Amino acid sequence: MARLTYAANRDKLNSKGTIVMTDTSESLDESFLRILMHDVLAADEQLASNKGQTAHRNFIRALFAAIEGAVWVYRQHTLSIAKSMEELSPEMALAFSELSYSVSETGKVVSQPKYVSLTAMIRLTTRLAHTLSDEVEVDFSQAGWSCLQQTMKVRNRVTHPKEITELTIEQSDIDTAWKALLWLMRLVVTTMDATTKSQAVYLSEFREIVTGLISGDPDILREYRAALRASDD
Repeated sequence: MARLTYAANRDKLNSKGTIVMTDTSESLDESFLRILMHDVLAADEQLASNKGQTAHRNFIRALFAAIEGAVWVYRQHTLSIAKSMEELSPEMALAFSELSYSVSETGKVVSQPKYVSLTAMIRLTTRLAHTLSDEVEVDFSQAGWSCLQQTMKVRNRVTHPKEITELTIEQSDIDTAWKALLWLMRLVVTTMDATTKSQAVYLSEFREIVTGLISGDPDILREYRAALRASDD
């Protein structure tokens, strides 16, 4: 498999750990995440040579874009695995569609966008991933989750400022943002790995059943017929 590695090219990033990402499925668009992470590293380089607030704000914007991109890849990957394993319930599918439906007085079905916050989407995706693999165990009481929530607030205030004080980014905000990004990247990589393994097991079992049916294996045929009767009931 192709490997996607972001070398820690600065002492500060080295102290927080190298991000190593394994391309576990077609859902992981290597060039997409690579560009986003390069933007973060470029913004960090600018921050090192320019301590002005513009550089601080640009760093937060670049880093949060990487966070949002990683969450999108995580979401799409998990959805793809769930669909392939027939583990996506109608309720989950509706939640991920970010739409709500109502019926008008004329009997017409009307859909409306329903915004799901980034943090809610992470937890929803993780909940779905857990149904696909028992290996998925995410501790949301960890500091990384808290850092992500704090970074989200910082990003929101510099993106939609209402007063001048909201434009100030402290060094502590930068440090918290790094912790948030690295925590999320580890969550995404480990969970995607776990769900991909589950999919491989599922496909292996499915292949065994199909091979047995084609060869006329009596045990497989008996189990298949029993399963059909159970589904009819």
